[in-house]
Amino acid sequence: SKLTAKTGALARAFASSTDPGSWMSEFWMRALGRPPTGAERGAALKAFESVPRSEAQQVAEDLGWAVLSSREFLFQH
Repeated sequence: SKLTAKTGALARAFASSTDPGSWMSEFWMRALGRPPTGAERGAALKAFESVPRSEAQQVAEDLGWAVLSSREFLFQH
């Protein structure tokens, strides 16, 4: 529910910019303390290219879940 919360960090980052690269950097910094790698950024942007803007929020939530369930996040937090 935290990933889908209208006032959560992911929703705020997503709402602050229509550019996926911009909000991804903000979310990665909050979650992992670093910007996304080139490979992470490329994979995420590819996911956004395959959906219409109306479904982009769902893609953002899916990416947020991927970050929060990553080994890096689990071992750091």
